[in-house]
Amino acid sequence: MTAPKPVPIGRRVLAGIGALVVIAAIGTAGWHGYHEILAAPVKRVVFAGDLDRLSHAELDALAQAIQAAPPGSVTLATVREAAKRVPWVREATVRRQFPDAVEITFERRFSPGGAPPAESAMVAGDKLLGRQVMSLAIDGAGKVSGCKVVAASGDTGLTYGCEDVAAEHFATSAPATAAAERQGYMTILVYGHTEHVV
Repeated sequence: MTAPKPVPIGRRVLAGIGALVVIAAIGTAGWHGYHEILAAPVKRVVFAGDLDRLSHAELDALAQAIQAAPPGSVTLATVREAAKRVPWVREATVRRQFPDAVEITFERRFSPGGAPPAESAMVAGDKLLGRQVMSLAIDGAGKVSGCKVVAASGDTGLTYGCEDVAAEHFATSAPATAAAERQGYMTILVYGHTEHVV
């Protein structure tokens, strides 16, 4: 029996280099493909969550701004920050729906309890233009039975006040027949944002 002839070292090195080149080409193609998908323009904006009191004009303006953005400039973080600037929004969650949509889920700004909310920390680049805090008394059925503006600063530019909040309905943990009132605070923040564009 004859032993197999050993493969010369030059061939092994050449085969290894060839394999590395193929792996690098596949990785590069995958990387570029991934970035091409992320750079695709957003054609649809889907809204979900607490939309009852959000202005349709504000939502339409947000959707148009996202759709008009240059390809590749729309990131989940920038969409989330823009969504959080819509009046009454406390939090926004954003996810990409491939290939051409983003979904924004809103949570309204309302703080249940007897203590006024603390000042919100501003994100770098944001400037607080106006703030209004309303103390609300809410009955067991979720109807606003009392409202008072307890803090205001700057100019919110909104006409929303106690008369408007009285038309709101809140889900409460108390049974609908309970006579006890709950207290909560609603905060309205209006702020601007500056960005450094290179």
